[in-house]
Parts: sequence; C-alpha cells; structure tokens
Amino acid sequence: MGQFPEPVALPLTWVGIDDLPLLYVNQWLVQVAPPGEMMITAGQVSPPPVVGSAEDQYEQLQRWPFVAIRPVARFALSRARLDELI
Repeated sequence: MGQFPEPVALPLTWVGIDDLPLLYVNQWLVQVAPPGEMMITAGQVSPPPVVGSAEDQYEQLQRWPFVAIRPVARFALSRARLDELI
C-alpha cells in the first residue's frame, strides 16, 4: 500500500444510537487489569421492598443477607481512554 499525498480525515457519526435501550445505572466497579487496561462494570441497585410500620420494615431489613447490584454492562478500555472519558 502506498503513501497518500496527505491524510484523509473522515468524520465519525453515531449511527443507531436511538435503537439501543436507555438503561439506568447507579453503581460502578472499576478494576485495573494488566497491561494498563481498565475494566468498568456498570450496575443498578434498588432498595429492598419492605412494607408496614417502621418497626416492621426494620425487622424485614435485618433478615436481608445483602442488596444485589444487577450488572447492566461491562467495558474494557486503556488508561488513556479512561482519562479521556473522565
């Protein structure tokens, strides 16, 4: 392949973005993975469903072993791209 006389700049355009579901996330997990990559997991957490008086709700919450974070998406990117995102 030969050299071009000058660089060719083509514009980038987001196509099909409206076809994707819009997902709500309120939790983030960022992990460093060698060599210099960042793993980002986005998730969503909701409070446990409890009903009744404040005392009833307190007792129900004491029985919950944990509150689940539901993963929505995972991404891998370089540290440089993470800095760009920030």
